[in-house]
Amino acid sequence: MLHTLIIDVYDEEAMKILRNMELQKKIRLHNDRIVNQGVDWASEFKGAMIEQDIKDIDAQLNDLRNGWE
Repeated sequence: MLHTLIIDVYDEEAMKILRNMELQKKIRLHNDRIVNQGVDWASEFKGAMIEQDIKDIDAQLNDLRNGWE
């Protein structure tokens, strides 16, 4: 019987256990679905937004909120 699961692995020791189980042909890991949570978001999205004064941002947010009313 085959069961497909998606799990989050928080510990490198747990990954070692999973890899060992794969070597024993008990499970199969799909490496193309591994997501690395160690993304450096600051460098990834640096420059995505322009620097603005807080008053300008507040005004834009208020305009957006008022647009829904």
